[in-house]
Amino acid sequence: SYASSLLVQLLLFITGLNDFQDNSQNQMTINMMLTANGYTAIVTIIMTIIAAPIIEELVFRKGLFGIFKTKTLLTVVISSVIFAGIHVVPACVSDIIAINTGDATVVDLYLEAISIISYLGQAFALSYTYYKTKGNIIPCMIIHLANNLISLIATLFI
Repeated sequence: SYASSLLVQLLLFITGLNDFQDNSQNQMTINMMLTANGYTAIVTIIMTIIAAPIIEELVFRKGLFGIFKTKTLLTVVISSVIFAGIHVVPACVSDIIAINTGDATVVDLYLEAISIISYLGQAFALSYTYYKTKGNIIPCMIIHLANNLISLIATLFI
């Protein structure tokens, strides 16, 4: 996940867009909720650190892997692409609509679209962990929780 985040930063630097905020719509929503009143911030922290890792791992690892009769590296890839897509595609569609109304630019769409690299990196690590642990969801939940915790701490204190 961190390597994929670095790759996103490198792409932004190479394309000259590193001065733009590279937060995905998902991250910006979390940031907005963290700066809301105390109750909203507390619920956001609980959802980000505890609920999201548990629910997402049950859906994207346990559920998607459960659909396939054989668990192969192709299953890892499919699960990863769906996880990343769910986190990025809705915001990209919103950006496309906003471009048509003049409320967004192609740069906004580009910045949202390349954030898929970071989500793919995280998703692949989690899916591969699930695959290698022969369907043990607990390590995936712990890794996902740790990733979200580190991101949340970075968001709050950096």
